Amino acid sequence: MIHESNEVKKIEINDVATTFSEIYNKPYFPKEYEEEIKKANVLLIPYEKFRVIEGPVFPEETRDFFEYLRENSVKFGVISDICISDEKFQALELHADVMNLPEMLVNLYVLPITINLVSSYLYEKMRTRKSDLKIKVGIVVESNGSSKRISYEGDADKFKETIETVSKELFNK
Repeated sequence: MIHESNEVKKIEINDVATTFSEIYNKPYFPKEYEEEIKKANVLLIPYEKFRVIEGPVFPEETRDFFEYLRENSVKFGVISDICISDEKFQALELHADVMNLPEMLVNLYVLPITINLVSSYLYEKMRTRKSDLKIKVGIVVESNGSSKRISYEGDADKFKETIETVSKELFNK
């Protein structure tokens, strides 16, 4: 089954209980890397359940995206990490026409930079494709102990403008 999407852009916004502190207490959180991971202000988090799969899994694009973040984010004050050990990392291959990026937990103060980093990554991917790139991504933004999840599904070239508009409306009150 190939996952396709006809969405130009679809946004969902929800209040969620996901926070950095909550993730640090998950059973899959690697305690041996706790000190290093707790420095992160952008954390890639897994799907805890996906369809019939139990346990933490990440979309297949996760490793490439994580490497891109690590190489390009530090100069902007963004510290990115992933909340699982290499041994427990499990990639979910969807063979989709939709590029699924991993869910990100982000501190509000680095959200604008994170949006730019995601957009740059998508631009690089769009350059190598012959067809339009459709994406699906969730960004959980933590601010003052509470979190909102912004889910985007649609055209990659509309991601930046859409997410910037939504984040300004949500967080610049």
